[in-house]
Amino acid sequence: MAQVCRQNGWHYLIGFEGPEDISDLENALNPPLPMQSTKVERNSPCPCRSGRKYKKCCGA
Repeated sequence: MAQVCRQNGWHYLIGFEGPEDISDLENALNPPLPMQSTKVERNSPCPCRSGRKYKKCCGA
C-alpha cells in the first residue's frame, strides 16, 4: 500500500484516528421499536378516570 501511495504522490497516516462513533449508523439501521399502546375496549372504564364507560365518555 505504501508503494502505491508513493507512486501516486499520496500521503497517508496509519494509526492516528480514534475509533469512530457509529451509534447514529446503528440507530438508522436498527431503529427502536415504536411504543405500542393498548386499545381501550368500548365497554371498559374510560382511561380519563371519569368513572363512565369509554363508549359514553372519550370514545363517543
